[in-house]
Amino acid sequence: MTPAPTLSFTDQVRHQLRREWQQHRLWALALVGFIALRAAYLTQPFWHAFAGYKGEPYWLQYLALFFPAILFMRVVMAEPLASTDLGTLTRPLSRWALVVGKGVFLTLAVLLPWILADAWQWRGFGHSPGTWVALLLGSAQAGLMLALLFGALASLTTSVAQLSFLLLGLVAFYVGMDIGLTELRTFIRWNQAGRTGPPFGQASAFLHSLAYLVPSLLFLAVLLVQAIGRRRWLAGALLALGVTLGLAVPQFWLGLKWLELPLPAYTGSALTITPGPAPAPVAGQAPQPLWPTLHLSGLPPRHMAMVVHFAPAGLDLNKARVNWRKNQDPYFWMDENMTQRQHDRAKILLGQYPSTQLSYTSPYFGQVRRSPLSQVLGPTLPTQPWQLRLAVYEMRKLVDLPLADFLHSPPSFLLKSGRRLEFQPLQETRSSYLLPWTARFQTSRLLPAPLLSMDDLPRFGEGGVGGAWAVLRDGAVGENHLLPTQQGRGHAQRSGQFHDDVTYGYQFHLPKPQDRQALTGLTLDTWMKKVRVEIWLPELRGLTDVDVTPEQMQQMVK
Repeated sequence: MTPAPTLSFTDQVRHQLRREWQQHRLWALALVGFIALRAAYLTQPFWHAFAGYKGEPYWLQYLALFFPAILFMRVVMAEPLASTDLGTLTRPLSRWALVVGKGVFLTLAVLLPWILADAWQWRGFGHSPGTWVALLLGSAQAGLMLALLFGALASLTTSVAQLSFLLLGLVAFYVGMDIGLTELRTFIRWNQAGRTGPPFGQASAFLHSLAYLVPSLLFLAVLLVQAIGRRRWLAGALLALGVTLGLAVPQFWLGLKWLELPLPAYTGSALTITPGPAPAPVAGQAPQPLWPTLHLSGLPPRHMAMVVHFAPAGLDLNKARVNWRKNQDPYFWMDENMTQRQHDRAKILLGQYPSTQLSYTSPYFGQVRRSPLSQVLGPTLPTQPWQLRLAVYEMRKLVDLPLADFLHSPPSFLLKSGRRLEFQPLQETRSSYLLPWTARFQTSRLLPAPLLSMDDLPRFGEGGVGGAWAVLRDGAVGENHLLPTQQGRGHAQRSGQFHDDVTYGYQFHLPKPQDRQALTGLTLDTWMKKVRVEIWLPELRGLTDVDVTPEQMQQMVK
């Protein structure tokens, strides 16, 4: 029986905190040092110089998970909760003071440094207060379940040998449950039922997070049961239930669609399609060809459209995508011809500089062959209305700076909340300068924010809408160099379980004025101070659906 405490509850907790610090300060300081080094590894400029855009290595991810868990086990086993010789039985310290003291110590030594290190990575992205709350909650929850699991295991043992035996049992239980749940998922055909993701986005992981919260609470309950009542069988049952639920989450919850936001609708000028030959320009604006026998009119200046899908109306779009990939049905899914998209954007940008000479040429400036619809869709078409979904973009000028500003410390540009364009210093080669840049994307997976595959970021340099452009504008000679994006060092993942942090790396090749240097004696320093760099990028203005009648379809495929 615990003797009546002579100290107040606050003094007891303070006493326990001092005891925890004396026993575990070296491990706590080592963990804080590890968290700081990991944060430095993921922070510029170290990241750009040494990490190589390969993402966080697996060994670092595993250390980030198990290092806090080890400290949790040490703190719990320092005074084994399963032992009848627990110090609080003879010390003037209540069981609740013991639990609260250990909990406060672990919060200050593990949870708080971890959250602060993650928050350091999220500065400068214009996150709203709601996004900050979601990011911090996701950061706290990411490693907490595993730490509580190992703490719960330690609470059931009185020695390292018992803990080792229990860990082996946990591994065996994990393997058996994983095999059993996989077989159950196959038996009920879960892969085919309800696991199809959103066509153009990623659903929120909010309920996924709640599903992980339940095992975490069960593991916490194990600690409390052992600390207050030492009921090992009840604690063991709660532990087994928590592990089972923790395993079931990725098996059954990950593919479900939660809290999807509707895709943004295009609210600009009315768009019309014209089957057959190209119509005459309206108000000086030529129609955009989608195919040789289908043209789109009504786009505002500097706007273009990309075909998202073209299929019979009322069709299951996920099924249409799968069948089109297998060449089983006459559906068109996503305009994947990068050359066509580059050609459409090049025409828009060329129109912005009518009074100057364009000195740079590329294959995008000529005629681009677009396959006839009869070849794309096939000769046999369903005799029903069709639906054409278009994503509308506007080419927007983001940057207009002297080239010399990119020599040493180029600026970063916040595009919108959670999306930033970052430039690195110029790199000189024999005939040109390389301007490396990255598109960095951050968001919390707890929020219903879709990641559109046709959005401006993060994939507007590859796969999606297809690239930013640079214009090297030299007013001294009245000419411009139009430069498409070159693929850089790929992309890097700094994401956590409940947040995304992705960096996509690219570069521009800026040619030197070698002919002018040879003829006029122009120096590079003088040239770099006078020439300006403009960065243009496509911004999504929304999606719109256009109904196509069977009669119009017949005109298109002739």
